[in-house]
Amino acid sequence: MTELLACSVTGRLDVVPNTFEGIKHGLDGATLDFVIVSPTAGFFIDDNGMLNGQPLNIPASMYAGRALWGPIVLANANVDKEGETLPPEKLDVQALTALAGLWASAVATGLDMGQDLRAIAPANAATIPPPTIVAWDPPAGGMPK
Repeated sequence: MTELLACSVTGRLDVVPNTFEGIKHGLDGATLDFVIVSPTAGFFIDDNGMLNGQPLNIPASMYAGRALWGPIVLANANVDKEGETLPPEKLDVQALTALAGLWASAVATGLDMGQDLRAIAPANAATIPPPTIVAWDPPAGGMPK
């Protein structure tokens, strides 16, 4: 069985099984969604992270170049022939590990000084954009072979 990498909002990393249950565990039981963040990396995210007051995930947001709330699970952006999740590329694991380590160190240093860096304001519900439905039109003549 392959494994994926979960990253908490404090920068804690955990290896989780590449199963639905493993991914749900890595997201603390949240309703999951998947976002592609680079040609080789995708994150399983808390689909309601912005809405339910999850803290900003600094390491994941830095990696993705966009704001992401709550824990994430790193996987490959691509799937196998059967549509199953693939494990992340080694370079993606190294990059997220480095960002998570830096943030975990900053959180720990802040806590040592009496500052809780985890208490980042939740998303502003008034400015959350409405959902967008993206449709895909297959090419004329059907799917490529």
